[in-house]
Amino acid sequence: MDDSCINSKKHRAEASIGENTVSFVPGFRLDLLEFISAFISFAIGYYALKAYKLTAKKELLYLFFGFTILGLGMLTRVVTTAYIIAIRATEPAPVSIKLMVSFAILIYSITQLVAYSLFTVTYAIQVKQIPVTTAEAVATGTAAIFPLIWNPAITPVMELIAIVLLGYVAAQVFMNYLLKKTQTTRLVALGFVCMFLSHLFFLFTGVNIAFYMLGQLVQLAGFLLLLVLLAKVSRTE
Repeated sequence: MDDSCINSKKHRAEASIGENTVSFVPGFRLDLLEFISAFISFAIGYYALKAYKLTAKKELLYLFFGFTILGLGMLTRVVTTAYIIAIRATEPAPVSIKLMVSFAILIYSITQLVAYSLFTVTYAIQVKQIPVTTAEAVATGTAAIFPLIWNPAITPVMELIAIVLLGYVAAQVFMNYLLKKTQTTRLVALGFVCMFLSHLFFLFTGVNIAFYMLGQLVQLAGFLLLLVLLAKVSRTE
């Protein structure tokens, strides 16, 4: 087999792997935004835990778990992408990268769905729609069932699930803001509405990469708003 044939096969293999990688994280240059979002997510979790220890409100504990889990998922995706970039820069991409990408997508999707389920539970408890024991069962069940139904080919479907979960939370906090217009309710509403909008943009990433950048920026804005809120709450309590 001549060199041109071998090189042609290598290019086709790398292109195939590249397509899977890009569908995983479209736009490597935007990883810094997700890294910052992961760091802020951990900070939100820290302040939520601090506020929980001061107030003993169960909802704050769920926010701590949710944002900590979400931060871990984001950090895993950033680290995996950085590793893939390093490998592809030094040698032809090995076929094993496909498996790594799929596994990283699985981890990120699980953490994201569990985190958003916890957020949904938090506000369902707050408006007395479900008891705490039922809420805990829902969050645990989501974590257990999701690996059984997950398929890397249905990533847009997972975005739709995230949109539904965050849409419920955004609607709850927005209605709460309309009933009680304070700086606290305003920051909560703006924060979760930004998170909801970010996933609407992520859903259209396949149409144009600009939607991914816009989604990351809107998500980052939402995280910053929630961080400011929880930092204030932890200081004033």
